[in-house]
Amino acid sequence: MGSRERSVLSREPLTYAISAEIGGAPWEPGVGSTFEGAYLASPLARPAGPDWVAGSFDTSPIGTVRGLVMIGPGSTKVLALGTWYEWVRLTDPVTGVQVVDQVGSVVIA
Repeated sequence: MGSRERSVLSREPLTYAISAEIGGAPWEPGVGSTFEGAYLASPLARPAGPDWVAGSFDTSPIGTVRGLVMIGPGSTKVLALGTWYEWVRLTDPVTGVQVVDQVGSVVIA
């Protein structure tokens, strides 16, 4: 897990690379697939219902699937100064897969 830093004044998406295979083929988000992020003050905490923030999918210039969650002033998630532990949740209703992982931390300075 890595750490990154963002200014408390910035509104920008946090980006997460998604790499998965189903049956040997690269996974692509399908109809109804969702991406969400949660940001918790303790590395030992686990996200609950209201912690999750809706995100979106994107494709990088080289074709990598990414999840994005907008944070900062004017977004639905404004983080106070400090270290926040990042969780992501990817749900694919077609395959029945739901992945939840703690993926790193973001320092808001």
